[in-house]
Amino acid sequence: MPKSSGYVSPEYLQMIASVIKPFKDNSYRLMNIKDGDTVFDLGCGPGCDTKEMAVFVGDTGKVYGVDIDEEMVAIADKEVMKAGLANRVVHLVGSVQKLPFEDNYFDSCRAERLFQVIPANIERHLLFTEIRRVLKPGGKLVLIDTDWGTSTVDFPDSELERKLMTF
Repeated sequence: MPKSSGYVSPEYLQMIASVIKPFKDNSYRLMNIKDGDTVFDLGCGPGCDTKEMAVFVGDTGKVYGVDIDEEMVAIADKEVMKAGLANRVVHLVGSVQKLPFEDNYFDSCRAERLFQVIPANIERHLLFTEIRRVLKPGGKLVLIDTDWGTSTVDFPDSELERKLMTF
């Protein structure tokens, strides 16, 4: 599996996690995570979310995180170890195209800011087919992504704002 390709750094992801904490907290709420659940973070990065979800699943549940980047998975493992949650979390290096799990395995799944970094050669519909395969019937899927096409900067000069946003 590849090392970090430079498209996003683990430090950036850890920093931004605190900035968007309300969105993250809402995603956990929408997942309806209960004690004993088995949940999944697709594109787990440095494990910011797997660590948080581990609190919700309790000692009888399990959180799995998958990322294609070996460096991210190594950092994620260190983070849950430091937090004393390694018995509740498993991080794996793997591809979104072929998830290493049985059918109907997870109670819920989340993917945050994943689709903006998935290479164009990966067919999105196949990714959704794979997520559906590993989710239990009635399982929850929570997606969080950025709509860069409609993002805006609060700037009084709208013409300059438009130029900056399309630069």
